[in-house]
Formats: sequence, C-alpha cells, structure tokens
Amino acid sequence: MICYYYNVNNMEKIDINRYIERMDRSRANHIKEMKKIITIPSPRWLNPKFKLSLHSVELPLGFSSDIIDFVQTGLQTIRGVSKNPKARLGVLLSGGVDSSVVLQAGYNAVGRDNLVALTIDHYMIGEQERQDNKKRDNLVSRLGIEEVKQDITPLVKAELEIMISLPETRRLFEKRPELFEIYRAEAVSRARVLAMLNYCSLEDIYPIDTGNLTESALGQCTIGDSSGFLISILSPLLKGEVRKLGKDLGLGKEYYEQEKRTGEFNCVGNEQLGAEDSYLDPIVHLYLSGKNFEEIAEKTGHDENWLKNLGERIEGKARIVRATNSPIVNLEEVSIIPDFRSLWQSKIKDRNGLHYKLHQKRQTYMPRSEK
Repeated sequence: MICYYYNVNNMEKIDINRYIERMDRSRANHIKEMKKIITIPSPRWLNPKFKLSLHSVELPLGFSSDIIDFVQTGLQTIRGVSKNPKARLGVLLSGGVDSSVVLQAGYNAVGRDNLVALTIDHYMIGEQERQDNKKRDNLVSRLGIEEVKQDITPLVKAELEIMISLPETRRLFEKRPELFEIYRAEAVSRARVLAMLNYCSLEDIYPIDTGNLTESALGQCTIGDSSGFLISILSPLLKGEVRKLGKDLGLGKEYYEQEKRTGEFNCVGNEQLGAEDSYLDPIVHLYLSGKNFEEIAEKTGHDENWLKNLGERIEGKARIVRATNSPIVNLEEVSIIPDFRSLWQSKIKDRNGLHYKLHQKRQTYMPRSEK
C-alpha cells in the first residue's frame, strides 16, 4: 500500500513552482510509468457479442419524468430546510457524459434561473480537455445557464506544496517520479471539490452528484461520498443508462455518445480499464447479479485474465481513492470501499423501489450471447 499522511511537525518551505518545473522536464516519461500503475493490462480478446448497444438500452417506464420530479422536490426541500427561497442547484460541469446529463436534467426540472454550472480551469489542462471545454461552454450557452468559472491552479499547487514539504515523501518522489504524477492527479481532483464546496457554501448553491454506478463500482469515480452532494440522480445507473437518460431528456447526441475520459490521469476511452463502457456495463450487471468472475468469464467469453484483473479492481484492489480527508494514493486495497454487490442486492429486495425496477429492466436488454 502506498499511503501518505501529513506530518505538520516535519515540514519545510519550498519553491513549489520551481519543483514542479523540474519534475515537468521528464513528465512524458513519468506519465507513461504512471499509466502502468493505474491501468490494468488490455484484454487479449473481447467477445463482440457481449457488447451493449446503446440502441437496446431501456429505462423503467416514466423514468426521465421521475428524475425531473425528484430534482424539483429536492430543490423545494432544500429551500424549506435552509429557509432560503433563493437557494439554487449547482452542477460541477466537465462537459463529459455524466455532468452534461445532470445539467440537462437540472435545466428541465428547475429552469435556468435556479441552476448554476460550475466549471474549472488549471495549469495542467491539455489540448483534448480544452476541446471538451468548448463543447461544455456551448452547452451552457445553449441552455442560457449562469456559468461560474474558477482557476483552481493555486489550490492544486497548495495541495502539492504540503505534500512535497515532507522530506520523506519528496525523497520518494525523487526516486519514483511517477508517484508524484499520481498525487498531482489526486491534487487536481481534491482542489476541484474544494473549490466547488467553498463557492457553493458562500452562494447558497447545492451541488448535484454526477457519479454513475459503473464507474463507482470500477473505482473510476472522481469524487466521493464525502464531497457534500445533497441530490444524486445517476448513482444507480450504469453508464449506458446515463447515456439513454441524456437522450430521453433531449441532450444532444454529441454529448451523450461521447467517449469516457479521465482528465486527471490523461486517460481517454478504454485506456484505464482496457474496454469501453459498452463492454463494462454488462460485466458490472453480472457482478451485481451475484456472479463471480469465473462465471462472468464463462458467460461473456472475454479474456479470463483481464476479467480477473477487473474483478480485483471492483473488489477494492488497485483503486485510486480521492476526495478524502488525508492525501491518499492507494494502489492495493481500501477497506472503506463499499461492497457494491451486497449493497445492490439488498436494495433490489424492495419490489417497489427504483433499484428493483432498474434490475428487472436490465434482464430484458443486456446481451445474452455465449462465447
């Protein structure tokens, strides 16, 4: 386990900008080594017959209307509890699938005047993210929603400065600079959440969570349950269901069909887990249904070794844990990761509940082809 903790009694002041500049001289090689740590080996083969088609995905009857009602009720409840009739909802908008769907849902539910798009910039944003940001800004402009843009570079550097002010961790980063890249990614994520929470607390804005079930189960989530979200609408949905919800809500195809990107780790598409979410959704579904990974390999016909590695990721190993109270880069095991399978199966026992309805609908559209 790689785990760092602050020791306030053993810090020294350093020039953070000069340190970052020195580390950046060989950053391309450091990122290459970092990706070997955070990714799992690509599968030798995938069975295309067990790939989910977006056109086949179905949601329970009236689901999109229920989402709108839920967000409306959520805002009313927040205003009642806070005794602030002007309280608004906020979406931390990256321009990716999830945050774009949530923004569209918020717009459909409460209108542009009751919604704020929170966007961020920082010194590490690359060209692809800048292209995504243009798409994000176009969505905000089209909906006419207020956008609050913050440059979180000072917060990112403050996180890093605390870390590398510790001699023991600085020596570790000098020896293994790829670990510095992992923590730099962690610092971006933590700074994003901190900036959002600080602004929301000052302006009486209440953020909507943008996490989905597939990425939470696979350890790809950017921000965790400790981040202060009051409304969550995507957490029980597989990625394909998020895309279908976006389509049903009237979101543009260029948003709900775009590929997955993990900006902090410079990963695009299937780089991190070796497959697109159209392959990952059925695997997560089978896992939540109670199948072990030997059974999933037999059922899907995918590379068994790859599925074993994926299983270790789902069951709590080789995960990146973020938005915690201490700076953690944990690549082996995290005991606080919830048991998604037990949690899901306990929820689907309620035959009137949303999780049961989603689970039943998945039985009808998931691929069934054997290898």
